[in-house]
Amino acid sequence: MSYGVTYRIEGLGRLIRSLNKMGKQLKPIVEQATWKSGFEIERAVKNNPRTPYDTGHMLRSIRTKTGKMKVEVAPHTRNPNYAIYVHEGTRHMEARPFMVWGIGIAVPKIKQHFRKALRQIMKL
Repeated sequence: MSYGVTYRIEGLGRLIRSLNKMGKQLKPIVEQATWKSGFEIERAVKNNPRTPYDTGHMLRSIRTKTGKMKVEVAPHTRNPNYAIYVHEGTRHMEARPFMVWGIGIAVPKIKQHFRKALRQIMKL
C-alpha cells in the first residue's frame, strides 16, 4: 500500500474540460505545470528540516510519478504502513505530517507554475 497526500486545485476539472475543447496544444502546457508542481512538492518535502529522518530510507523513497494530467508524490518504503504511521501518528507516536508540510512550502511555486501556464495559454 502506498500513501500520498492529495492536493486539490479547485476549478482544475473545469479547466481540463475547457482544454479538451480548445485543442491538443493546450493540454501539454497544463500537464507540464502539473508535473513541475509535483517535483516542487518532492523537493520541498526532502529539503524540509522538519521532515522525519532516522535512517533516511523513508526520505529517499519519496518519488514523483507523472501521468496524463496527474502527478503522484509519495514515499515507497518496503513496509507499506511505515510512512503512514509516521505521517498520521499512532497511539504511541505523535503525527508528523511531512507531506502536508511539503505541500505548504511548495504552494507559492505551484501557483507560479500555473500562472506561467496560463500566460502561455493566453498567447495561443
